[in-house]
Amino acid sequence: MVCLDKPLYRRYIYYDDANIADDEDFDGEWVPIESDMAHDKRNLHIQLNVDEEVEQWLSSADVDLDALVSELLTGFYRSSRAVNK
Repeated sequence: MVCLDKPLYRRYIYYDDANIADDEDFDGEWVPIESDMAHDKRNLHIQLNVDEEVEQWLSSADVDLDALVSELLTGFYRSSRAVNK
């Protein structure tokens, strides 16, 4: 299943402001973590749910799934841009 309607961190991190408390086991200073958002956006990881027949084809045909999905998304994007012109 691919869910692209929310940023990644909002899909997997849940919290309730009313229940936030200090971690009693933590001793030290909080250190900000630096991240490369441009890199993260370029390297999107998705999980696909496919039926059994497609799954068998993918494993038996030795399909480069990364390349396939990249090409499909790029082609879809270009097609949708061409249609909208």
